[in-house]
Amino acid sequence: MINRLWCRDEREGPGPTLILLHGAGGSAHSFNGLWHKLKGLNRLAVTLPGRLQSPGDALTSVSDAVDWLLDQLSKLDMDGMVVAGHSYGGALAIELGLRSPSALRGLVLMGTGGRIRVHPMIMAMVEQAAQTGVTPPTPPGLWQPSTSPQLIQASERGAQQIPASSALADWQAAHAFDRMEDLGAIRVPTLVISGNADNLTPPKYARYLAEHIPSSRLVELEDAGHLFPIERAGDAAEAIRSFLASL
Repeated sequence: MINRLWCRDEREGPGPTLILLHGAGGSAHSFNGLWHKLKGLNRLAVTLPGRLQSPGDALTSVSDAVDWLLDQLSKLDMDGMVVAGHSYGGALAIELGLRSPSALRGLVLMGTGGRIRVHPMIMAMVEQAAQTGVTPPTPPGLWQPSTSPQLIQASERGAQQIPASSALADWQAAHAFDRMEDLGAIRVPTLVISGNADNLTPPKYARYLAEHIPSSRLVELEDAGHLFPIERAGDAAEAIRSFLASL
Protein backbone atom coordinates (compact mmCIF):
# COMPACT_ATOMS: atom_id res chain seq x y z
CA MET A 1 0.00 0.00 0.00
CA ILE A 2 0.98 3.66 -0.23
CA ASN A 3 1.16 5.05 3.28
CA ARG A 4 3.63 7.88 2.77
CA LEU A 5 3.82 10.55 0.10
CA TRP A 6 7.24 9.48 -1.15
CA CYS A 7 7.17 5.70 -0.96
CA ARG A 8 5.26 2.48 -1.36
CA ASP A 9 5.81 0.53 1.84
CA GLU A 10 5.05 -3.09 2.67
CA ARG A 11 6.93 -4.48 5.66
CA GLU A 12 5.42 -7.48 7.35
CA GLY A 13 8.10 -8.80 9.68
CA PRO A 14 11.64 -8.57 11.02
CA GLY A 15 14.75 -8.53 8.89
CA PRO A 16 16.26 -6.23 6.29
CA THR A 17 14.09 -4.08 4.02
CA LEU A 18 14.62 -4.08 0.28
CA ILE A 19 14.67 -0.46 -0.94
CA LEU A 20 13.77 -0.11 -4.64
CA LEU A 21 15.11 2.98 -6.44
CA HIS A 22 13.62 3.80 -9.84
CA GLY A 23 15.32 4.99 -13.01
CA ALA A 24 15.20 8.39 -14.71
CA GLY A 25 11.68 9.67 -15.27
CA GLY A 26 10.23 6.93 -13.09
CA SER A 27 8.48 6.49 -9.76
CA ALA A 28 7.75 3.77 -7.22
CA HIS A 29 5.14 2.47 -9.67
CA SER A 30 7.85 1.69 -12.24
CA PHE A 31 8.42 -1.46 -10.20
CA ASN A 32 4.79 -2.68 -10.15
CA GLY A 33 5.58 -6.07 -11.67
CA LEU A 34 8.76 -6.61 -9.67
CA TRP A 35 6.98 -5.44 -6.51
CA HIS A 36 4.41 -8.22 -6.81
CA LYS A 37 7.04 -10.83 -7.73
CA LEU A 38 8.86 -9.95 -4.48
CA LYS A 39 5.75 -10.42 -2.34
CA GLY A 40 6.53 -11.69 1.14
CA LEU A 41 9.72 -9.66 1.47
CA ASN A 42 9.96 -6.47 3.48
CA ARG A 43 10.15 -3.89 0.71
CA LEU A 44 9.84 -0.19 0.09
CA ALA A 45 9.73 1.50 -3.33
CA VAL A 46 10.82 5.14 -3.41
CA THR A 47 9.41 7.98 -5.49
CA LEU A 48 11.95 10.78 -5.80
CA PRO A 49 10.76 14.41 -5.36
CA GLY A 50 9.13 16.34 -8.19
CA ARG A 51 6.62 13.69 -9.28
CA LEU A 52 3.31 12.23 -8.21
CA GLN A 53 2.74 12.98 -4.51
CA SER A 54 6.42 13.18 -3.55
CA PRO A 55 6.81 16.82 -2.48
CA GLY A 56 9.53 19.25 -3.54
CA ASP A 57 11.38 19.99 -6.75
CA ALA A 58 13.21 17.34 -8.72
CA LEU A 59 16.77 16.86 -7.49
CA THR A 60 19.49 17.75 -9.96
CA SER A 61 22.41 15.55 -8.87
CA VAL A 62 23.04 12.06 -7.51
CA SER A 63 24.60 13.62 -4.41
CA ASP A 64 21.51 15.73 -3.68
CA ALA A 65 19.20 12.76 -4.28
CA VAL A 66 21.17 10.62 -1.84
CA ASP A 67 21.13 13.41 0.77
CA TRP A 68 17.34 13.50 0.46
CA LEU A 69 17.05 9.72 0.54
CA LEU A 70 19.20 9.34 3.66
CA ASP A 71 17.12 11.98 5.41
CA GLN A 72 13.87 10.23 4.53
CA LEU A 73 15.10 6.75 5.44
CA SER A 74 16.46 7.97 8.78
CA LYS A 75 12.86 8.61 9.84
CA LEU A 76 11.86 4.98 9.40
CA ASP A 77 12.36 2.09 11.81
CA MET A 78 14.21 -0.56 9.80
CA ASP A 79 16.46 -3.48 10.68
CA GLY A 80 19.05 -2.92 7.97
CA MET A 81 18.59 -2.20 4.27
CA VAL A 82 19.38 -3.84 0.97
CA VAL A 83 19.21 -1.14 -1.70
CA ALA A 84 18.23 -2.17 -5.22
CA GLY A 85 18.48 0.45 -7.96
CA HIS A 86 17.73 0.30 -11.67
CA SER A 87 19.64 2.51 -14.14
CA TYR A 88 19.71 6.01 -12.53
CA GLY A 89 18.49 4.34 -9.35
CA GLY A 90 21.57 2.12 -9.56
CA ALA A 91 23.75 5.24 -9.50
CA LEU A 92 21.99 6.27 -6.28
CA ALA A 93 22.58 2.79 -4.86
CA ILE A 94 26.30 2.99 -5.68
CA GLU A 95 26.52 6.39 -4.01
CA LEU A 96 24.77 5.01 -0.92
CA GLY A 97 27.19 2.09 -0.84
CA LEU A 98 30.11 4.51 -0.81
CA ARG A 99 28.68 7.04 1.65
CA SER A 100 26.69 4.99 4.17
CA PRO A 101 27.92 1.38 4.19
CA SER A 102 27.07 0.91 7.87
CA ALA A 103 23.36 1.30 7.07
CA LEU A 104 23.40 -1.37 4.36
CA ARG A 105 23.25 -5.15 4.30
CA GLY A 106 23.77 -5.26 0.56
CA LEU A 107 23.32 -3.67 -2.86
CA VAL A 108 21.52 -4.80 -5.99
CA LEU A 109 22.61 -2.94 -9.13
CA MET A 110 20.33 -3.46 -12.13
CA GLY A 111 21.07 -2.19 -15.63
CA THR A 112 23.48 0.47 -14.42
CA GLY A 113 27.15 1.42 -14.31
CA GLY A 114 29.85 3.20 -12.37
CA ARG A 115 29.49 5.95 -14.95
CA ILE A 116 26.37 6.58 -17.00
CA ARG A 117 26.52 8.44 -20.27
CA VAL A 118 23.14 9.23 -21.79
CA HIS A 119 22.89 8.92 -25.57
CA PRO A 120 22.56 12.38 -27.22
CA MET A 121 19.32 11.29 -28.92
CA ILE A 122 17.72 10.50 -25.57
CA MET A 123 18.95 13.75 -24.03
CA ALA A 124 17.56 15.71 -26.96
CA MET A 125 14.19 13.98 -26.57
CA VAL A 126 13.90 14.78 -22.87
CA GLU A 127 15.14 18.35 -23.32
CA GLN A 128 12.50 18.97 -26.00
CA ALA A 129 9.87 17.39 -23.77
CA ALA A 130 10.81 19.69 -20.89
CA GLN A 131 10.44 22.70 -23.21
CA THR A 132 7.05 21.62 -24.53
CA GLY A 133 5.76 19.95 -21.38
CA VAL A 134 4.83 16.85 -23.39
CA THR A 135 6.36 13.61 -22.09
CA PRO A 136 7.96 11.66 -24.96
CA PRO A 137 7.54 7.90 -25.47
CA THR A 138 10.22 5.57 -24.17
CA PRO A 139 13.33 6.05 -26.35
CA PRO A 140 13.61 3.49 -29.15
CA GLY A 141 15.62 0.37 -28.44
CA LEU A 142 14.79 0.12 -24.74
CA TRP A 143 11.87 -2.29 -25.13
CA GLN A 144 12.59 -5.78 -26.42
CA PRO A 145 10.63 -6.77 -29.59
CA SER A 146 8.96 -9.63 -27.69
CA THR A 147 7.52 -7.38 -24.97
CA SER A 148 3.77 -7.43 -24.55
CA PRO A 149 2.13 -4.31 -26.04
CA GLN A 150 -0.12 -4.15 -22.97
CA LEU A 151 2.93 -4.01 -20.69
CA ILE A 152 4.47 -1.23 -22.79
CA GLN A 153 1.22 0.75 -22.79
CA ALA A 154 0.89 0.47 -19.01
CA SER A 155 4.46 1.65 -18.54
CA GLU A 156 3.98 4.54 -20.97
CA ARG A 157 0.86 5.66 -19.08
CA GLY A 158 2.90 5.76 -15.87
CA ALA A 159 5.68 7.75 -17.55
CA GLN A 160 3.18 10.33 -18.78
CA GLN A 161 2.31 11.16 -15.17
CA ILE A 162 5.89 12.31 -14.48
CA PRO A 163 6.56 16.01 -15.23
CA ALA A 164 8.90 16.29 -18.19
CA SER A 165 11.08 18.75 -16.26
CA SER A 166 11.58 16.17 -13.50
CA ALA A 167 12.49 13.49 -16.01
CA LEU A 168 15.06 15.87 -17.54
CA ALA A 169 16.60 16.54 -14.11
CA ASP A 170 16.96 12.78 -13.59
CA TRP A 171 18.59 12.19 -16.98
CA GLN A 172 20.99 15.10 -16.49
CA ALA A 173 21.97 13.85 -13.03
CA ALA A 174 22.53 10.36 -14.44
CA HIS A 175 24.68 11.75 -17.25
CA ALA A 176 26.92 13.60 -14.77
CA PHE A 177 27.40 10.57 -12.49
CA ASP A 178 30.90 9.05 -12.37
CA ARG A 179 32.18 6.75 -9.63
CA MET A 180 34.30 4.52 -11.88
CA GLU A 181 37.44 5.06 -9.82
CA ASP A 182 35.74 4.55 -6.44
CA LEU A 183 33.98 1.20 -6.84
CA GLY A 184 36.68 -0.68 -4.96
CA ALA A 185 35.68 1.16 -1.80
CA ILE A 186 32.24 -0.53 -1.74
CA ARG A 187 32.48 -3.17 0.99
CA VAL A 188 28.94 -4.52 1.22
CA PRO A 189 27.83 -7.67 -0.64
CA THR A 190 26.60 -6.66 -4.08
CA LEU A 191 24.51 -8.34 -6.75
CA VAL A 192 24.92 -6.97 -10.29
CA ILE A 193 22.14 -7.89 -12.75
CA SER A 194 22.43 -7.14 -16.46
CA GLY A 195 20.49 -7.86 -19.62
CA ASN A 196 22.81 -9.15 -22.32
CA ALA A 197 20.77 -7.22 -24.93
CA ASP A 198 20.84 -3.90 -23.03
CA ASN A 199 21.58 -1.05 -25.43
CA LEU A 200 21.59 1.77 -22.87
CA THR A 201 23.86 0.26 -20.21
CA PRO A 202 25.59 -2.57 -22.11
CA PRO A 203 26.77 -5.78 -20.38
CA LYS A 204 30.32 -4.44 -20.23
CA TYR A 205 29.11 -1.89 -17.68
CA ALA A 206 27.85 -4.67 -15.41
CA ARG A 207 31.02 -6.73 -15.87
CA TYR A 208 33.11 -3.72 -14.89
CA LEU A 209 31.04 -3.31 -11.71
CA ALA A 210 31.43 -6.98 -10.83
CA GLU A 211 35.17 -6.87 -11.48
CA HIS A 212 35.79 -3.80 -9.33
CA ILE A 213 33.37 -4.21 -6.40
CA PRO A 214 35.12 -6.70 -4.07
CA SER A 215 32.17 -8.72 -2.69
CA SER A 216 30.05 -8.91 -5.82
CA ARG A 217 28.40 -11.46 -8.06
CA LEU A 218 27.10 -11.03 -11.60
CA VAL A 219 23.88 -12.35 -13.15
CA GLU A 220 23.39 -11.83 -16.89
CA LEU A 221 19.88 -12.40 -18.21
CA GLU A 222 19.71 -13.87 -21.70
CA ASP A 223 17.79 -11.89 -24.34
CA ALA A 224 16.98 -9.17 -21.78
CA GLY A 225 17.19 -5.44 -22.49
CA HIS A 226 17.54 -2.35 -20.34
CA LEU A 227 14.00 -2.55 -18.97
CA PHE A 228 14.32 -6.12 -17.70
CA PRO A 229 12.93 -5.23 -14.22
CA ILE A 230 9.67 -4.57 -16.08
CA GLU A 231 9.88 -7.05 -18.96
CA ARG A 232 11.49 -9.88 -17.00
CA ALA A 233 10.29 -9.11 -13.49
CA GLY A 234 10.12 -12.79 -12.54
CA ASP A 235 13.75 -13.43 -13.49
CA ALA A 236 14.93 -10.29 -11.71
CA ALA A 237 12.97 -11.25 -8.59
CA GLU A 238 14.42 -14.76 -8.60
CA ALA A 239 17.97 -13.37 -8.68
CA ILE A 240 17.18 -10.89 -5.90
CA ARG A 241 15.59 -13.55 -3.68
CA SER A 242 18.60 -15.82 -4.10
CA PHE A 243 20.94 -12.96 -3.21
CA LEU A 244 18.96 -12.01 -0.11
CA ALA A 245 18.95 -15.63 1.05
CA SER A 246 22.75 -15.65 0.86
CA LEU A 247 23.24 -12.65 3.13
